[in-house]
Amino acid sequence: MPSLSPSPEPQANHGDNVKCDLVRSPATTDVTRCKVSKRRESPNDRLEPSPKRFNVSDADAEVVEPDIVQREPLIYRPADYLPHDDIRRFKRLRSDSMENDYESSDSESVKSPLRLGNDDFSDSSDSDSIPAPDPSLSRVCGNEFTGEVLPIVPIVPKNGSNMIVQTFTPNAHQKLQEYVEDWNYNVAAGEIRYTLKGVNAFRQAQEGTSFYSRYFYIRGVPFRIMLLPRDINNGVKDINEKTGFYRHRGIGFFVQCNPVRPTKWTFRGSVQLTMISHMEDEPDHSRNIVHCFHPGENDWGFAQFYNCDLFDEPDNPFLRDDMLDFHVVIHIDPPKLNTWMLPPVNYKLAGHTGIRNLGSTCYFNSLLQMLFGINKLRKIIYEYDSSGDTDNDTLMFELQTMFFLMQYADYPVDTINLGKLLWTDTISQEDVHDMFMKLIDRICTAVKDKDPNEEISDLFQSMTRRSIRCTNIDFQKILSEEKMNCILLSVRVGDRAYENVADSLTDYVSISRLDGDNCYDTGDHGLQAAEMSTKFSKFAPIVVLTIQRSAYENFQVKLNDLFGYEEKMDLIPFIDDVPEFGQENGNYSLYSVVVHYGESGCGHYVCYINTNLKGKHRWIKCDDESIYRCADFEAINNNFGVPDNSKDTDIGTAYVLTYVRNNMIDELMCDVDQNTLHPNIRSRVNERFVQHHLAYQVRTETTYQHSLLLVTEKLLQSSVYQRFDLLDVRNPKEHFPRVFLPKDIFVCDIYQEIRKQVAFLAEQDFRIYLFRYAEISNPLNRNFKGGLRPGLLVPPEGVLNCSLFSENTVHFAIYVHLVKCAPMITEFITPVPDHLVFVKLYHDNRIIIVGTIFVSPMQVLFDKMEEIRRICRLPSHIKIRLYTEVCPYDVREIEEDFVVDPHNGFDGDGSIIVVEIINNTNPNSKQFPHFWKNLSRGVTLKLEMDVDLYQANCIRHANRTYNICCFIDTPLKEIAERLAYSQYNGVVPRENILIWRSGGLFDKPFLTFYDLMNNSTVGDLLGMSLNTFDARERYEFTLKFVLLTFPILKDCAYTQAPAYLLTPDYRLMVNAREFLPKSRNSFDHFQSHRVVFSPKWTLGEMCGYLAPNYPFTENGTKKLRVVLTFRAAGEKAIAALQCRVYKIMDDNMTCEALNKLCYDRNYAIRIEEVPIGQLPAEDEEARKKEHFIPVVNYELTIMMLYETSFFVKIIDGEPFSAVRERIRGLMKLKEDENFDDFKFYVYAGINPRIVLTDQDRVDLSIWANERLSYQEQPYIAIKRPILDDVHTLKFFQ
Repeated sequence: MPSLSPSPEPQANHGDNVKCDLVRSPATTDVTRCKVSKRRESPNDRLEPSPKRFNVSDADAEVVEPDIVQREPLIYRPADYLPHDDIRRFKRLRSDSMENDYESSDSESVKSPLRLGNDDFSDSSDSDSIPAPDPSLSRVCGNEFTGEVLPIVPIVPKNGSNMIVQTFTPNAHQKLQEYVEDWNYNVAAGEIRYTLKGVNAFRQAQEGTSFYSRYFYIRGVPFRIMLLPRDINNGVKDINEKTGFYRHRGIGFFVQCNPVRPTKWTFRGSVQLTMISHMEDEPDHSRNIVHCFHPGENDWGFAQFYNCDLFDEPDNPFLRDDMLDFHVVIHIDPPKLNTWMLPPVNYKLAGHTGIRNLGSTCYFNSLLQMLFGINKLRKIIYEYDSSGDTDNDTLMFELQTMFFLMQYADYPVDTINLGKLLWTDTISQEDVHDMFMKLIDRICTAVKDKDPNEEISDLFQSMTRRSIRCTNIDFQKILSEEKMNCILLSVRVGDRAYENVADSLTDYVSISRLDGDNCYDTGDHGLQAAEMSTKFSKFAPIVVLTIQRSAYENFQVKLNDLFGYEEKMDLIPFIDDVPEFGQENGNYSLYSVVVHYGESGCGHYVCYINTNLKGKHRWIKCDDESIYRCADFEAINNNFGVPDNSKDTDIGTAYVLTYVRNNMIDELMCDVDQNTLHPNIRSRVNERFVQHHLAYQVRTETTYQHSLLLVTEKLLQSSVYQRFDLLDVRNPKEHFPRVFLPKDIFVCDIYQEIRKQVAFLAEQDFRIYLFRYAEISNPLNRNFKGGLRPGLLVPPEGVLNCSLFSENTVHFAIYVHLVKCAPMITEFITPVPDHLVFVKLYHDNRIIIVGTIFVSPMQVLFDKMEEIRRICRLPSHIKIRLYTEVCPYDVREIEEDFVVDPHNGFDGDGSIIVVEIINNTNPNSKQFPHFWKNLSRGVTLKLEMDVDLYQANCIRHANRTYNICCFIDTPLKEIAERLAYSQYNGVVPRENILIWRSGGLFDKPFLTFYDLMNNSTVGDLLGMSLNTFDARERYEFTLKFVLLTFPILKDCAYTQAPAYLLTPDYRLMVNAREFLPKSRNSFDHFQSHRVVFSPKWTLGEMCGYLAPNYPFTENGTKKLRVVLTFRAAGEKAIAALQCRVYKIMDDNMTCEALNKLCYDRNYAIRIEEVPIGQLPAEDEEARKKEHFIPVVNYELTIMMLYETSFFVKIIDGEPFSAVRERIRGLMKLKEDENFDDFKFYVYAGINPRIVLTDQDRVDLSIWANERLSYQEQPYIAIKRPILDDVHTLKFFQ
């Protein structure tokens, strides 16, 4: 075996290669012309629309690109029942029959050399257009094309006088069964075999001469072998005089890919490069590479793969009959580009539609892909009538819609509607096995409720039988039978690890021997030695196996042990009664593999599915949105687990396996289409489908298209636009049409595309201007950008990529200027000198766009005066004044000697001239600058009344929204005055109006009300100043306001505290004039009010400010009081109702003292109307004898309070019967309650002091003991009978 030269690291071929293509005429031996062309460094990085041509030695020779013959996949259109014609026009439904997704093309191999004429010369290395495999020239054999036409190999004689040309046919044959595929270039892996005939000619060829194999498509991308003679001695030409070959020459062995699409692309691939040995005892010469292919490096390999000097040795194992055989095996990952994932490349040929990952929903996506491919299950789901409103109907309808979208949509769909019925949220990742059991159980329950005869569980339900058999006597007994939708298999039990599925199943059905002390009690026969076993009595048509890869080692860990499984499996050895089950029912084929990456509790799920169980396997990988073909070993062998001593832990492990019975494949994979849907829900499902598709269209247009307003001069004149620049692109008028241009369109195609979309421009000649922000010279030194104007002319003959659209030059609009004749390309070789200028007319505080003119640079503007008058339709005797509109706050009057230059506000196309008619009565009055200043700082405020912020302190009004026009520097107090006198006619004082901005973190105003309303402007409230405000960006704002019940005074601080407002019948007040019902089940809606007050106020003043908003009773006292209650359960309103009241506060107490008391002792504030009869007595002596004592209601124990605690007046020395009658008048009894059954006690804290009867008299020394702590203050407790309302009782417990 000769020694091999060391192979360096793989590298790309970036030299200037020379290729010689010579053809010998069949009638003569004369040599035809030789064309020599340079190879581009990056042949796929195509930027020009036309092929690049090179200078060659022969003036008549040129590089000719072959025509692109791209095969399109089969497309299927929707059914006729779809109601929308527009949907039928652009929606393409995929056929479920995978047999129709492929077609085969078999033809005879080319037996004789293929002759090429002079026009057939093409430099493959320079060609961007790659022809698809032609079935008339080649036959698909495995992943190789027989009958390939190899590049012409020049044979250079020693003297170099003449060149003898030979053509060869390739020697391609099938080797790997893995890659056998019908006519389909979407395979995940492939191999190419290429025979180089004429090695001696190769060694004598000029360095860099390229030799190529035929293209083979992998994932829709063409690949080929490229061989180059490369000198190892750094370009020094050393010829062996004896042999005539170059010394130190090596074989450059590369793999080249040339995607057809002229766009950015990248994908990762692993390649094995092999030169075949023809000696059995000598191995092949192989090298492996892993490379990320992209336009900059579209070929990769070894520049010196093998030293050609070794071919001179007589026992070289690779050289045979002056020929070398090269072999390449290519495995390509899915391209990292959405373009390659489009339906024509992946979805259509893969047969499935992707599902979007909503966070951590990959487990759910994988499960749905697994179930979707079982057509029998899908048919049962489609036939279900989900027109009802039960929970099962809702679930089944969402599942029907989901499967319908997966079947007919050619874009990734999402599971949000279906998933929210099954999983908790989109962030928490659940176990795919648990979700499978849950979903199948829900489906079985729903189907069985509708049709008891339909047993969907028969598809998945296997059955085990646990039996015992005595070894010494004839005794056998079946202990139990168990049905299971999923079979759990162990990877490891203790120290024993199972190798594969069969090994684990064998242990599952293994026999346990019962003997010795562990004998089985047979009853009549006593203790007997026996064998106990668990075997399967039947296997379901669909067998789902879950591989248990979780174990607990102080915490839950994942077992990544190797655990194999076969593509074909015989389950007969695990059957208890084979004749009963049937020998023919034991053969199963692998249908799907759900794989988990990561550790226990986290990671990622994918699903591999065999989409062609009826014929040759066709595996696909479902990875959320991405669906693509994959090789068999990727779906099976790569997911066994992590090998021993492997450092690569990021390997997928199979978790859920699905096998289907071979003799039921036709039944399980039956035809299912839209007509299978139940008639009652067909229209609903179709309507949901249309909604999803239209939403997808909108997303697609936003992603891949520019939506642009089309603006013309006539449209501007009719728009009646009164503000800056020409139009507001953020809020355009409806009469501006829109055009949709693809983001990858070329500039030269824009004109043609606009003529197609806009009818009135179809026969017009026009120029297109892109909108841009003009650069300005601002003498005011304000931080403003220039006006948004049509400032960049697009040449119609330009051969440029439309990168202008992606560089923020176009701001949602283009301007179309009509011309009399189409511009010629010569006009754009030299820039057009004239500038397009727009003319506005100002009159009576209105601005009108009247037309356009063209001006030349450095031209005196007054030379255009007559043309401006003509456009404005102004006679010569009317005096006018001209201005240039630059930006807000910057308009410049044009003097007679002003010229067109940037200093005067003219920066190319899109400048604006404003014409003002001079007032004859006051010719020196310049009204337009004043109008422009007001327009530049003017804003429109939308004031909305906020009735929820301060519910207890605000005055409600019927009109709650007002629009006010003002300036950015207008004080807020002026806005309040205008609001008070123009809207409320002075009834509401200005001091009672509070205005603030709501949004983001500032949803309510600061409590410094006076500073806000008297020392702030509109700009301060909006966070803008006069120097930074740009009215072009936004001039309409929304503010909040409230009409307070108290005036905002100077040097008066305000604060707020939670308080509970009770209506006179002791129901909590929710919104100032809305009340809760008396139902005890309404506690979830209770809430406190934020009461605003000044610490300097007394409680009487605070109640006086709250009174205008309180719903007093018609015959009530019309007076409020403040009550303290014991706080419990936080600040929830349930505390105000259940907890007992403590004390009625004095009206002369300050709010500051009350707030401190509540904070120190954890009290809550309750505000209520004083009931009739509880107003303080006018006589001082009478006031000393009366007291207000709290009253509570309880059941069973004093801790079970309910209803609202209240006060009752007691008088020293009166009998309790009088107090009892007052309590009766304050309580609201139910119809079935008897007040005489109530029992009354005097409690102190939680301890009863007195059992009250009607004969007892009030003793204030006991009933009103002020010396006790606030928790021990006496109160009356009423024990009521146990309520029948069990829900209420449990609630209070």
